Amino acid sequence: MTDLVLDPSALDAMYENLLRPYLQIKLDSIQTLAESSCPRGKPPAFGREPEFPTKLYESHTNRIDGTGVTLIGYVTAGTPYAFFVHEGTNPHPIEANSAKALMFEGGNGEMVFRKHVDHPGTPAQPWLKDAMVTVISQ
Repeated sequence: MTDLVLDPSALDAMYENLLRPYLQIKLDSIQTLAESSCPRGKPPAFGREPEFPTKLYESHTNRIDGTGVTLIGYVTAGTPYAFFVHEGTNPHPIEANSAKALMFEGGNGEMVFRKHVDHPGTPAQPWLKDAMVTVISQ
């Protein structure tokens, strides 16, 4: 009778060599698709640069953590507001705290100043989740 002996470190190395490159290809594909479908925001008003879309678009990164059979892949958008764009927001009040008033462009293009507004909320734009589902299902 022959004994079968498995070397865990050899199995880890085999999985590392097979899975890491495959996972990196998938993560790169998800990141590329996420960047191309990332919300672009509104066009800049009054000659300002389009801060919102550029920062969100440029914040995408990916990485792999772990070794062997325990590999975890991440694709992230690293702006402080990415979560709120991705998941949406409920209606909420906004107060002018660090300035005398809030300033924004009204519906007819004029500048509006208010100390308080009731924001209607924003719908979710889950571009990262959509990119992941698209790539994984291919």
